[in-house]
Order: sequence, then C-alpha cells, then structure tokens
Amino acid sequence: IKQLKKGSAISIEAGYIGDTGVLFQGYITKVSTKYDEADKITTIYAMDDVKDHSIQSLAFAAGTSASTILKTLIGMTGLPLAAFSPRRDYTYKDSQTVDGDLMDNIKRYAAVCGISVYVSKGYIYARYITEGDSLNFRVSPDTGMIGSPNPYEEEVTAEDYKETVNGYQVEMTLQHRMCAGAIVELSSREANGTYRVCSGEHRFSIYECVTSIKMY
Repeated sequence: IKQLKKGSAISIEAGYIGDTGVLFQGYITKVSTKYDEADKITTIYAMDDVKDHSIQSLAFAAGTSASTILKTLIGMTGLPLAAFSPRRDYTYKDSQTVDGDLMDNIKRYAAVCGISVYVSKGYIYARYITEGDSLNFRVSPDTGMIGSPNPYEEEVTAEDYKETVNGYQVEMTLQHRMCAGAIVELSSREANGTYRVCSGEHRFSIYECVTSIKMY
C-alpha cells in the first residue's frame, strides 16, 4: 500500500495462463484504504494522465477550423499523439471561446471533424473508427462470446453534420486484446462481418471477468 502514491505510474495486466495483456496504463490520482469488518480494502483511482483537465478560457479567432481547435486541445492533454486524421472539417465564421472540461471539448470538436478521440495504452488517437488496427481476432461463441450480439442505433449531430451509426453490443469472457479502434471479425447467428470497436469496458468481480464492447 505504501507504494501506491498519487502521481505514480500504474498499469493493469490481466488474462489467462500464457495469454495476458495490459488493460490500462496511467497514473494514480487517489488512494483510499478502509476497513469493512475483517477486510482491509484499498481503492485506487487512476487516469491516463495527471494534468488538470479544466480550461479557464481559450480564444480562437474567426476563420479558425474545427481541426485546428481539436489539435490544440489534444496537445493540452500531454499524451503522445499516435494518429490525427480528421474525416471532415468546419470553419467558424465567428471567434470561438473554449472553457470548461478539456475532455468534453475534445469530444465536441472531434464530432465536428467526424472522428473519435480515444486513449489506448498511453497514446491518444484522433481518427475515424474505421481506420483502427486489425486484431486478427474473431469474436464468436468459440472465443468466449456470451449470449448473442444486441443491435443498437445512435444518431450523432455536430454543427451542420448528422449521421446515424448502427452496430452491436457484445459481451464476452475477459479479452485483454479489446480496445477502442480495434478491428475484429464477428461471427454469430445474428451478425457476421468486420466491425470496429468504438467503446467498451472490462468488469471484474468475485463472480465474473467480462469484457463488454460496442462495435459498428
């Protein structure tokens, strides 16, 4: 417990015998320890970086493009940029003032540029999710898929742009390879083909170790 200090680097590795991988790497932001009857429980809070994610006021002149604002905001995260590839752009006729939460603003301008911005294993990516990296992995009942894929539909609106995204939500036994931007093959009775992971989570408890993803 004494080694778990605020600001210290931390990584989470999990998997099975002979097949483990890094699920997360970042920095400790808070540590708390308490007792629950006979159990001593330490909770670790961690983020991809330890910088202040709030913006007081950042001004951009009229005629500035959304991609320029987005790249400036991404630079403020302090994370190394692995990819920056806007799918479209938008030029603002009026000056723009950016304030509030840095990550919320990145998400806003990323939507205008038609891309996703996500952090994976210490690097930040800004690109359309279809430009992800192939895992050469087939998601199927044979590789741990739980139940059947559930279809979903989301509408994304940003400035003058609107698009509808259709995909599937899938649960599987823990799979450390899954991360945002990963390209996988889906094989099931309901859906088959190549899909991109847009978001997800790894869940652990005394009862289960599950990876849940959304793909389209």
